[in-house]
Amino acid sequence: MQTIKNLETKPSPTTYCLFVAAYHSLMKRTLFAFSLIATSVSLMAFEPTEEGIYAVFDTSMGEFTMELAYDGVPLTTANFVGLAEGKIPRFSPETGEPVSVGPFYDGLIFHRVVDQFAIQSGDPLPDDPEINGPGYSIPDEMHPSLSHNIPYVIAMANSYCFECEAAGQVWEIGENTGGSQFYITIEPPQGAGGPVDLDGHYSIFGVLVEGEEVLEAIGDVSVDSSANNRPLEDVVINSVTIVREGDDAMAWNIDDYELPGREPVDVGVEFGKTANGPAFQVSSESGENLVVRKSSDLQTWTDAVLSADDDSDTLSVELGEMEKLFVQFDSIKNPISYQERIPNATFTMEMSLHPLSSEPWTFAFNDSIDDFDEENGFGTVSIPDLPNAVLIGYEYHRLPNGARLRVVTESQQIMTFYLRYTDGNSGGFLAWVDDYLHGSNNQPLRFPATGTFELVIP
Repeated sequence: MQTIKNLETKPSPTTYCLFVAAYHSLMKRTLFAFSLIATSVSLMAFEPTEEGIYAVFDTSMGEFTMELAYDGVPLTTANFVGLAEGKIPRFSPETGEPVSVGPFYDGLIFHRVVDQFAIQSGDPLPDDPEINGPGYSIPDEMHPSLSHNIPYVIAMANSYCFECEAAGQVWEIGENTGGSQFYITIEPPQGAGGPVDLDGHYSIFGVLVEGEEVLEAIGDVSVDSSANNRPLEDVVINSVTIVREGDDAMAWNIDDYELPGREPVDVGVEFGKTANGPAFQVSSESGENLVVRKSSDLQTWTDAVLSADDDSDTLSVELGEMEKLFVQFDSIKNPISYQERIPNATFTMEMSLHPLSSEPWTFAFNDSIDDFDEENGFGTVSIPDLPNAVLIGYEYHRLPNGARLRVVTESQQIMTFYLRYTDGNSGGFLAWVDDYLHGSNNQPLRFPATGTFELVIP
């Protein structure tokens, strides 16, 4: 299990309270602040018997629980946990501005059910073709022990296009497009490729531990095949509760990963008045966004995005007709890009389980990796007993303790490496190779490979 060391102590939220006397007399209001420690009571049926992190789904058809692979695919798991717990806002895909906050999955439906295969959810607006996620995406993330060869695994849905790759399109084919949508398999995938078709393309991050009969029931509902297999009657996710058991699980912190989110911030709160009446007022940089949490009893909280106008430096929280109001404020961390370039770098891969060559492969990238050279591409790959191949495609995305490296050769060999750095610039990897050169009928020779690597940067 992964152990997170040297955890930073996060600031406790500061709760501001305003008591309002009868008739909302302006002379009888008192403003003060204090630190809040909140408690909650769980009504779940699930009780963990082993250490780990679990996601308990309460649905309109019953409860089921997934164990999350937080030590194997930490970024994917942290993203799901952050959304489930309301720690990551939903952003506008057009403007990048936060548009809503709160537990992301609560109230969503399973908008797609594929008979004898999987159920899918996580689309905040399934009737809107333009909005189908949280407004950002994360890189694909794989682990050798996670596979579709068993039933009841949970994985990130994405926009991967198998037909595009087979037709020779090697970029913008839907990779690294996971955000909030996920699917849970009912059975391992059938067909010519079976689990191999999905492994390496979709990020698995958990497996069922309780509630098999509920998943089977959801997978058996009647659907409208003309509406992308949407259930005729909505199957609703009432809530997703994250349960942590054991020291490692309790120490694991989503704030240690590069994700958008929110964190408590101490702001200068004053009492003021708007055209609609009394209000909390906060000084803010022009255009800055904050999350405000409001409660009248310290038990039930509602969250909302508080946005300043471009020409204003004041954010207001109006009291309305409440006799007392408690508020907290969070700042917002915006989505980031995970993609990097490593010019003039050389990767040496010691392959195993490779049908063509078990000798070291060497990937050498050009000095200026942003510029495509018509003759030399982005670099070359040297494979023993085979001619050198020009690299016509190259992507490198950061992942926790590693990276995702994808290269494409001029002979249509597509290789995706999931690197785990263990000692400086060296470590181990899991790779998926789609070899169209040695495949047939537009179908690649597809296989996984594992091994070690070393990165050399002059």
